[in-house]
Amino acid sequence: MPEPQIMVIGDINIDAVINASVYPAEGEEAVVEQADFRPGGSGFNTSITLKKLGARVLHVGKIGTGPFGQLAMGYLEKAGLDTELVEIDSGLQTGFFLIVATPTGQRTMFGQRAANASAFDLKRIQSFFPSINWLHISGYTLMNTGQWVVIRQVVDAAHAKGIKISLDPGVCTVNTVKSRIMEILPYMELFFPSQNELQGLVGSQSVENGIKQLLHLGVKAVVYKMGEQGSQYFDASKHFHQPAIHSDLPTQDTTGAGDCFDAGFLFGSMHGLDITDCLMLGNLIAYSLITSPHGMLDICQKSDIWEDIDQFYRTHLGDETHRFKDLFRPMFNSASN
Repeated sequence: MPEPQIMVIGDINIDAVINASVYPAEGEEAVVEQADFRPGGSGFNTSITLKKLGARVLHVGKIGTGPFGQLAMGYLEKAGLDTELVEIDSGLQTGFFLIVATPTGQRTMFGQRAANASAFDLKRIQSFFPSINWLHISGYTLMNTGQWVVIRQVVDAAHAKGIKISLDPGVCTVNTVKSRIMEILPYMELFFPSQNELQGLVGSQSVENGIKQLLHLGVKAVVYKMGEQGSQYFDASKHFHQPAIHSDLPTQDTTGAGDCFDAGFLFGSMHGLDITDCLMLGNLIAYSLITSPHGMLDICQKSDIWEDIDQFYRTHLGDETHRFKDLFRPMFNSASN
């Protein structure tokens, strides 16, 4: 049986991440000890992490020209991602976000999608459908009307081909074009909302009732991301909860944690893991990210993410977690060969 291949459609950004001990008031200033340029964008983060886990990934995205475009292309190549479906829009800026992270790991973000907002080439995307088993969509691609029109057709075409589809909605998308998310939910195999995104979609009702509402709309399963409280899986007949991982390591920056969780869960699902182990793999990867000094930059530069995770948990969580290496390592070896 051929190794599963996933197509990810989503923004490619350059994130300027500033770690600040205080957030200055308007008109004031602060001197910081660390500032990084990192790969960013919900879809790009997920693609990088999937690739580092050993998945075969096709990323669909846009970058601009100029220094940030060159930097983004460098990150694509560093991660080992295929750039065949990454388009360069001459004269446009590459997506850029300024992120200020405080000592608790929380972040304030300012940014623009820039080239990311341009419409995709529908026929070119469809031409790669014979080689993929899964399609994952970042919700930010639903925001721009021209892009949404193409994504809507992509969803229809993929569904007709029997390709499994998943969606991470994104807070901004929930707040601005909620109806577009609801329109394509019935086509989704997996839906990955965070706590804020779920509340934005279903209001203040209980989590259980809100997720029942989403399942009633037709999505097959909801994977609910709860940060420090872990993650949950719901479908019409099953419910699983996986607690978050905790250690003595401080949280550095939560930027991209949900995207990395998506990658871990998707990788496990594509390789036939039990749902509880898919949740655990998502939690493991997300925790590895948020306790890493340079976040997605560190993930992008890893030469062997499995060895790093194994060493991390030997040091900080003890022998109990070694079963995860035994569980996941054969899949990684298979994906690498």
